[in-house]
Amino acid sequence: MDRQLVEVPLSLPLLRHLLGQYEHFRATRITPFSALANEDVRRLVQQELRQLDATLAKSLLWMVDNDHVQDVLDETFTVSYDDHSGGGGGGGGGGGGGDQQPQQIPLCARGESTAVTDDNKKAYVYLMAMWKLMFAVTDLLLPLKEGFHSIVPLTALQEAGMTADELSWMLNGKDAIDVEELRAYVLYEGDRDSFHECCSSIVWLWRWVRSLSDAEQRQFLLFFTGSSRVPLDGFDPPLTITDGVDMPVDSLPKAHTCFNQLVLPRYSTYERLQEKLLYAMQNTEGFGLY
Repeated sequence: MDRQLVEVPLSLPLLRHLLGQYEHFRATRITPFSALANEDVRRLVQQELRQLDATLAKSLLWMVDNDHVQDVLDETFTVSYDDHSGGGGGGGGGGGGGDQQPQQIPLCARGESTAVTDDNKKAYVYLMAMWKLMFAVTDLLLPLKEGFHSIVPLTALQEAGMTADELSWMLNGKDAIDVEELRAYVLYEGDRDSFHECCSSIVWLWRWVRSLSDAEQRQFLLFFTGSSRVPLDGFDPPLTITDGVDMPVDSLPKAHTCFNQLVLPRYSTYERLQEKLLYAMQNTEGFGLY
C-alpha cells in the first residue's frame, strides 16, 4: 500500500471479513442447544450486526432481553433469503422480487422444525447474526477480498495478528492527534546553535498547536503533511521543521507535504506566529487526503 492513507471508513464486519476472522465459524457446530455466553451474543449483535442492519439488531436484542418469546413470536430456526437482495430476515420476514418467493434457509440441522423458545433463543440470535454477517454476503464480498488480498496477503495479516482496529488505522490513519507524540519525533533542520526545540519560534509553535481544537490540529497536520490523520506506523519521511533562514521575519510559513516538511520563518512575537500559521493553514489546499 506504499504507506499511503486512504479514506475508507469500513465497517467492523467488513474489516473482519478482510482479516478472515469469520472463517472459524465454518468449523464451529452451533445447535439450538449450544451453550453460549450471554455477553458473547450481545457483543456480536451490538458491536457488529448493528453496523450492518440496525433494525435486525434491535429485534434480536429484544429477544435476548425478554422472556416468554415463544408466546410473542412464531419463529423457527430459518431465515428468508432472496437471491436479489443478498440478505435475509427472520423466519417469517423478507420478500422476493416480483413473483419469486424467498427461500427458507435452515440455520442449523432441522432448523425448519425447531421453534425458537427461551431455552434456545441465544443460539437463534447467534446463528441469525452470523447468517447476516457472513453467509448472506460471502459471494458478494469474494471479488473485493480477492483484490485486497492480492495487495495485502491474508497470511501476512494473520501472521501479524492484526486486529480490525489496526487494519482500519492502517487504511485511514489515526484520527486522534497526540501533540506530544508528534513533538517527540520531529526533526529540526537548521543551525544547531540557533534553531532547536528550545528556541523561541519552536517553543511558540508547539504552544500554539496545543492550544488548537481537535479539528484545528487536524487542519494543521493537513497543512504540514497533506493528510489530517496520523499513520499507524509513523510518518515516512519523518516530520521535519526547517529553519526559514532566508525568509523575512514574521512571514508566512511554507510546507512541502511530499516531504512532511514545514519551513518556519523566525517570528518576533508569539502573536505574530499565531497569526501567520493560522492564516496559512486556513488558506491552503493540498491533495485532499483528509
